[in-house]
Amino acid sequence: MDAEPVIRAGYEACEANRPVVIPGAFNRFMSIAARVTPTGWALKMADKHARRLQRLPQTGGGGPNLPA
Repeated sequence: MDAEPVIRAGYEACEANRPVVIPGAFNRFMSIAARVTPTGWALKMADKHARRLQRLPQTGGGGPNLPA
């Protein structure tokens, strides 16, 4: 999602005095899915994702755990 629709949604929510806004259908779906997914499933999915990321070659991003 581009920055402009996110900024616009945030600004409009602020003007309407809404404390939370989730722009984009996919983002709304994921926020609902995160609330209804059993914790055990969510932990297993996060573990799989973290293990997959560890197998990827590291490209220096200058972050705290990556070489510059």
